[in-house]
Amino acid sequence: MRTVLLLLFLWLPTAVSAQESVGMWYVQPGGEAIASGISSGPVPNLPGRGYFHLTNTLTLSRKVPQPGVRVTALGAYELYWDGVRIGSSGQVGRSAEEEVPGPMTACFPLPDSLAQPGTHALALRISNYLLPKGASWFVVSEGTYTDLITKPFLPALAMHTLAGLFLAAALYFLFVANRSDRSYALFSGICGLFFALIVLEYLRAYYFYPYTFQYLRLDLIQWLTLALCVLIPVFFAVTLLPEKGRYILIGQLALLALLVYRFYGQYDRLAIAGATTMLLTSTGIAAIAAVRSGPARWVLGSLVLAGISAVLFPFDYSLFLGFGLVILVQFFLLSRRMKDQRRAVEEARLLSARLQTELLKKQIQPHYLLNTLTCLAEFVEESPEKGVALIFALSREFSLFFRFVQEKQVPIREEIELCRRHLEVMQLRLEATYSWSEEGILPAETIPPAVLHTLVENGLTHCRPVYGFHLSFRKENGIREYVLITRGRPAHAFEKEGTGTRYLKARLTESYGERWSFHSGPSPEGWENHIQLYENTDRRR
Repeated sequence: MRTVLLLLFLWLPTAVSAQESVGMWYVQPGGEAIASGISSGPVPNLPGRGYFHLTNTLTLSRKVPQPGVRVTALGAYELYWDGVRIGSSGQVGRSAEEEVPGPMTACFPLPDSLAQPGTHALALRISNYLLPKGASWFVVSEGTYTDLITKPFLPALAMHTLAGLFLAAALYFLFVANRSDRSYALFSGICGLFFALIVLEYLRAYYFYPYTFQYLRLDLIQWLTLALCVLIPVFFAVTLLPEKGRYILIGQLALLALLVYRFYGQYDRLAIAGATTMLLTSTGIAAIAAVRSGPARWVLGSLVLAGISAVLFPFDYSLFLGFGLVILVQFFLLSRRMKDQRRAVEEARLLSARLQTELLKKQIQPHYLLNTLTCLAEFVEESPEKGVALIFALSREFSLFFRFVQEKQVPIREEIELCRRHLEVMQLRLEATYSWSEEGILPAETIPPAVLHTLVENGLTHCRPVYGFHLSFRKENGIREYVLITRGRPAHAFEKEGTGTRYLKARLTESYGERWSFHSGPSPEGWENHIQLYENTDRRR
């Protein structure tokens, strides 16, 4: 409810000044501001571009050691204390040609003779003809000269330490993590944007840039903030809620577009409103995912703490500290996932080696070779021509097998060729005729080696008689499906987990993870085998 009231408050048109000054500043009669219709009175913002002469009074209640004055202003300026020129930034001019912009922020020491207790007169001569856009404001602070210089560095030092952590995370997940997983690249981009945002936000603590750069800096900060407001919910939707997260994102993007339309150019309001929608959207996604996911509960807890920090600390700190905690938790979860992936890769390498061995054993099995050689011996005695044909057919089948040993995927045409060569060998051995037909096969498709060959072997083993095989392929809605029909009559029920079926499932898992399914059963024509391969990770067996 508090967040909703905050958004309503931000929407209302108000005249809020973010400036702070010492006492009330007055337009000095005779300055060019009088020509703009500005009379004597408080000046929270300078009225447009021009030349201005401003005065004020300041009362010192006690003597300050090493006194100084810090001025931050969008313009070239000169500072006077009791009529004495203390310092300047750039060159004040009465036209754009005369003005030379200087650093937006400068610190000036005060002589002890001028900083005695009592009332003092301050004056500023400012010109801002080179201001690219927006209002021109100024801040004057008085205190110990050393404190005026060093105090802004303390929060900047802490925030730049945090920026270094963001940069390290960005580089790590960009170059070290699994590049095939887009979530790592997205996380790297988010960390990189946070690094750039912190550097720009606290740039003025150690670099006194010209005032003409200020609004460009604010524009860069605004666009970086908006990019984070989009990418952070997208990241959580991709990693935590890939099925339903897109609908939440559509609503968040619509609200964000409305806020940009309403507050564009109002830097603080747009940043607060955008960060609020980012936090609400990310928390909603994490809350839905937390119902069934343990890691999502960690993310949800960190987002809740980020919301608490937004209440306890100023926006500039809570944005980075709160989401710094979220990034830290996500870094831990991604690192753990990457460790699991590396373990899975090692297991896959071992599995691949075992499968290569199984592929060789599958073909060079004693009973297959023994039966083929026995048949060959009979052909040499009774029909040398058939013997020669059997030798050539067997050599072509073995040649394909040996070519497949090191491969995880082979072109579908080569897999079909292996099946046809095996049928040629079996036709000569059994003196039978087996037909082979195809439908919808795409030459560009690939498949794990010897998968269809295994199904052909099973068909020849478990069906009596066998008349032929028909292979069809279709691709629609992100699903590729192969259907192999053995035309014949099943002699008995197929084994559920025979050697061939285990090999087939292991090969599919090696290539597709969980994005596949396999089932087989009787059909009017004989026996059907269905292999489905899913492009979308949401469709799993």
